[in-house]
Amino acid sequence: MGFSGPHTWKAFDDRVRSQGDIDHYSKYVLPYSDNKNNSIDFWVHAPAVSYKPKIYSDSFHLSYNYIVPGTDAEYYEFLEGFKKSKELNKNSDTHEIYKTVSGENPDTWIWVYPISNMEELSGSTQLIAGGGSMAAALGEKEAERLNKIYKKVVKSRMREIIKFRPDLSTPPKE
Repeated sequence: MGFSGPHTWKAFDDRVRSQGDIDHYSKYVLPYSDNKNNSIDFWVHAPAVSYKPKIYSDSFHLSYNYIVPGTDAEYYEFLEGFKKSKELNKNSDTHEIYKTVSGENPDTWIWVYPISNMEELSGSTQLIAGGGSMAAALGEKEAERLNKIYKKVVKSRMREIIKFRPDLSTPPKE
């Protein structure tokens, strides 16, 4: 996985790649790449439904939610309710939400959870809004309504854990 950001679309146009960038990529990244899947996805951050985003971590749990085409508004409503329940429960588990805007699976929402160890996965593998249930925060009826939305619009989910490898990363331009 290659990652670039956060930055604007204009930054793609303005960036000048140095020979050092190309040499580093050729030596440290390309030999470990599988170029059979050459899909490039672009994600846009959704700060309004992210919860206490953490700037940096060396490991992340990513949860890709593949939704039924045309159900973005309903899924977003679920995301708003989920964030609200975390706020009311004073949950300590952070997450960021991204929406795929271009790529192989455009109907994808990505949950990004920073983790320091495997035990921290417990806060990102269940829909209880941590520190208490959605029902405790929003009421039984609202929690049931939001869960119905989730079950209706999410076709499938795929999860992965990634670890940042500075030894394989191109150093920032100084």
